[in-house]
Amino acid sequence: CDANPKVVEALANDLNTSLAITELVEQAKYVLPSAHPNAHGHHQQLAAQLKRTAALLGLLTKTESEWHSSKPIQFDLLNQANRLSRLRSEAIHSKDYSSVDAYKSALTAAGVEVRMSKDGVELLPGPGFDPAKLAEL
Repeated sequence: CDANPKVVEALANDLNTSLAITELVEQAKYVLPSAHPNAHGHHQQLAAQLKRTAALLGLLTKTESEWHSSKPIQFDLLNQANRLSRLRSEAIHSKDYSSVDAYKSALTAAGVEVRMSKDGVELLPGPGFDPAKLAEL
């Protein structure tokens, strides 16, 4: 299997996953990122062994490029949060919350998680976040 023998031993010992993960983390300390200038030869072998070992535990199953492409989208939602706060403030005075509800529904449809409290408005990109849908707002 060419996996870390300490991890294999931990798993063979009554499936001691806690020790196996501890050993895996210890091994990871010696692996350099692929973009590091010294990440060649021995370091590449260590990285490959780490990946094979982690696979025994169902971890690190994505390739590096898959992992990079699956990072959460960074998007500044400050303008949308300010607009929702403004609409909410106007609605409190007018007692007409239809514009707040409509804007909140549009944000939710774009995959934005909307959190509103007495302290203000917080918007977070959710798993299905689509910034293109925000352009329509």
